[in-house]
Amino acid sequence: KYYKRSTDGGINWEPDKRLTNNFGISYTTSISVSGSDMYFVWDDDRDGNFDIYYKHSPDGGGTWESDWRLTNNSATQFFPSVSVSGSDVYVAWEDHRDGIEKIYYKHSTDGGITWSADTRLTNNDSKSHSPMLTVSGSDVFVVWNDDRDGNFEIYYKHSVDGGVNWGQDTRLTNSVFSGSPCISISGSNVHVVY
Repeated sequence: KYYKRSTDGGINWEPDKRLTNNFGISYTTSISVSGSDMYFVWDDDRDGNFDIYYKHSPDGGGTWESDWRLTNNSATQFFPSVSVSGSDVYVAWEDHRDGIEKIYYKHSTDGGITWSADTRLTNNDSKSHSPMLTVSGSDVFVVWNDDRDGNFEIYYKHSVDGGVNWGQDTRLTNSVFSGSPCISISGSNVHVVY
C-alpha cells in the first residue's frame, strides 16, 4: 500500500510513501484521522489467508509505526473500515469465519494500543458484505450490503454507547441491487451513498 499527503489543502502533494513492505497481497484500505493521529487499516494475506492489519502515525502521516495484525483467524477477513473519535478507534470488516460472510467489529479505547475481542454485528442467515463505519462521540454507525431479502440491499445499524450495544438492523434501500455503501456524519446529519 502507498500513501501520500498534502499539507496545504491539496494544492501540493508530497511524494508517494510505501506503507507495506511484506511479500503478501494487500487489498482494500481505509484511513481515519483525529488531530495528528492517523489510523490505517487494510486486508493482507502475508499469513496465508487474508487478515485485517493496522498501523498508526502519531504525526499526521510523517512517520508510521509497525504493522499490527488485528484478526487472527484461519478464514478470510476482507474490506476493513476504520473511524476514530479522540482515542477511540473503531474497525469493522467482512468476515468468513462462520461459513458465510458476516460483519465483525472491534474497538480500541486507547488509540490502538489494546483492542476488544472480535464481535459479530450481523446474525441473520444471509450474506453481509462491504461494511463502512463512522463515529461521532459515542455514536457509531455501520452500513453494509446484505442479501437477506433475496437481492443485495443496504442495511444500517447504530450504537449510542461506543459499540457496547447495538440497535436493530435497518434496511435503507429498496432496489434490484444496492452495493458498496459509504457513510459520513456531520452533527445530527447522517449521509449514506451506495
